[in-house]
Amino acid sequence: MGLLCDYFIAADDEQAALTATWLGGPSASPGALPTADLKGLDPIVPMATLESMLTGGDVEALVAANAGASVAEAQDAVWVHRLSDALTDALAGASPDRLRQVVEPWSRTEELAGWWDPGDLAEALAELADLARRARGGGGALYCWMSL
Repeated sequence: MGLLCDYFIAADDEQAALTATWLGGPSASPGALPTADLKGLDPIVPMATLESMLTGGDVEALVAANAGASVAEAQDAVWVHRLSDALTDALAGASPDRLRQVVEPWSRTEELAGWWDPGDLAEALAELADLARRARGGGGALYCWMSL
C-alpha cells in the first residue's frame, strides 16, 4: 500500500481541514474541490526540493517549514498539509519552459528517482502548476490530502 496524495485548492485552512473527515478526500462529496491526484508525491521533502529549485530557497529550511504545515490529522491515517505561499506563487508564475527546466533534476532527487518517470513527473508538475494558477486566480491556497 502506498501513500495517496491529492493536491487541492481550498479557500483557507479551515475548509482544507474539513477534507480530513471526507471519505475519499477532497475530490469526494460533500463539497468536492479542484483536485490533482498525484499518488506518492509527498508534500514535505519533494515539495521543499521543488520550491528550492524554483525560488532558490534553502532546502533544509523549507523541509522544516513543510513538516510543520499540517492543518489537520484524522485517526484513520489521513493528514492535510498546506503548501507554502512561496511555492504556490512560484508554480503559478512558472512558464512551461521553466517547469521543463526543473523537472529533470527534480526527478533525479533521492525521493523521486526510481519512483517517478520524468515524463510522468512533467505531467504531474504541469497539473500542479495549473492548480496553483487556479488557486491564485480565485484567492485560495494549495493543500495536500494524504492517506496511507
